[in-house]
Amino acid sequence: MSLHRPLLMAIVETKMLDKFNWIYLIFGASLLLIVGLSPSTHDYALYLEQWEHIAQGHDPWQNTLNAYGPFYTSFAYIAEIHPKLPALVFMSVYLLAFWLLCNPSPRFSVCLFGLINPLFLIFGLLYNNNETLLAGLLILALWALEKQKDGFSGMLFALACAFKFSAGFLFPLFFIRKGKINFKNLLAFSLTIGLLYLWAFLRWGDSFLIPFQFGMARDSRLLSVFRFIRGTHQPLAFLGMHTLDQFANMLMLLVYLALLLFIVLKKIRHTALSACIIMLGIFSFYKVGNHQYFITTFALFALFVQQRGWQKLSKPLKIISISALCWFGFTAILYHFTRAEGWGYGGLHFPIREWIGGPTFLSEMLWLFFLMKEALGNVNARPNTDFTL
Repeated sequence: MSLHRPLLMAIVETKMLDKFNWIYLIFGASLLLIVGLSPSTHDYALYLEQWEHIAQGHDPWQNTLNAYGPFYTSFAYIAEIHPKLPALVFMSVYLLAFWLLCNPSPRFSVCLFGLINPLFLIFGLLYNNNETLLAGLLILALWALEKQKDGFSGMLFALACAFKFSAGFLFPLFFIRKGKINFKNLLAFSLTIGLLYLWAFLRWGDSFLIPFQFGMARDSRLLSVFRFIRGTHQPLAFLGMHTLDQFANMLMLLVYLALLLFIVLKKIRHTALSACIIMLGIFSFYKVGNHQYFITTFALFALFVQQRGWQKLSKPLKIISISALCWFGFTAILYHFTRAEGWGYGGLHFPIREWIGGPTFLSEMLWLFFLMKEALGNVNARPNTDFTL
């Protein structure tokens, strides 16, 4: 009897996996169909304007709002074939990442945080935001790192960094292992990103540096706590502080360094958890508090859940994580249904933008605290990536 039990379990698990793959195939095809048929709106309309600007022979970063890297600009040539083709690529990479994540043991919790929540469905699916490509590339890069496919991991991470600069905050996690430099990964990364920026430099000169300045110079927006501080309510006005925007970049950098120090000193060995902590901390203090950034944060958390197991997480982290997902889902729905001329929260009589950054920041800090607490309680919980100095 005991000899047949493992065989029966293997058969059942195989059938369940086959069923999941069919469901996922239908689900993924449905999402791609929606992407292909939906109108180009929100940020995607701006992408198309920027890509048309590039296709006409103009500099990608001069006289535009292009805040992205050279890999993003390459989609201008794909958009010439069909304007929806880049959006289909964004979504396909994201779906591929989660399919790999869910095989061979699909978890509902992973799908919940990555695929079936209002934040992703509105900003990723309906708005075709490019954050889905960034999230997909980072998940694939970390998946490859776990599988010890170091060169492939470095190449994917380079594409992510050359697409959106925020990916660069994860640099130490990919290239330092047990106090040693992962030269294979570093070489693949350097060659890939070097070729992309060399192409950009030979074509357009040093204008690719403009996005670095653009991102740092923007005013605080939407979900950012800095937008709340300079808003109508001005909670720090009694201290004579009506805005902290001028300190936002420095504070974000200090938070990043503090989180890196925490990971190193406490020897947190789980790379996916470390990546989630870093990106949540960065986006919580980045003054341009757009919803879509947190697609990446929740995707990284989904990766951690898949590797660690939902049942093994502490009860407080489960509650706070679900609460954060609900809050960001609520703000995404609110944004969608109060849009006026392309800008969210403009259709209601009371100014939502003036206060929403406050409770959002509270939600972020609670989630960050319990993620760090989880990391301390599971120092040795890891796939074998071992980021330690």
